[in-house]
Amino acid sequence: MAAGVTILTQRISLADLLSENHTLRATIADFIEPAYQDARELTANGTRCAIDTFPAGCPWTATQIVDKAFLPE
Repeated sequence: MAAGVTILTQRISLADLLSENHTLRATIADFIEPAYQDARELTANGTRCAIDTFPAGCPWTATQIVDKAFLPE
């Protein structure tokens, strides 16, 4: 449950940011991979799992990432 709340909180913040900056919305796909790599590293460190535990590339599309109802399996 806590992860779902955190994801929703971040998506709400992202939606607010994107509504204020239409140029950013048009280029969001350019930012996904670098952000995913940072998240992968932080998660590996925070969970003490090997970084290879997590997919090397972001497995979600920009559409899925900003969709408030989407939760990865």
